[in-house]
Amino acid sequence: MPKVLDFLIEKKQPVSLGSASKNAREILKKVRLIEKFDAIVDGNDVSKAKPRPKCF
Repeated sequence: MPKVLDFLIEKKQPVSLGSASKNAREILKKVRLIEKFDAIVDGNDVSKAKPRPKCF
C-alpha cells in the first residue's frame, strides 16, 4: 500500500481515507502512514459510526 500512496502523492493526487472505525487515525499513526493522507474521516467525525456509517 505505501507504494500506491507514494505514487499518488508523486502525481500530486490528494489522498483521503473514509473509515467507520473510531481508531483509524491511531492505526495510521502506528504504521507511520498518517502523514500521507490529506483528509481523514473516521467514526469520530460523524454522528453515526456503525452499523450504517455516515462517513460513506
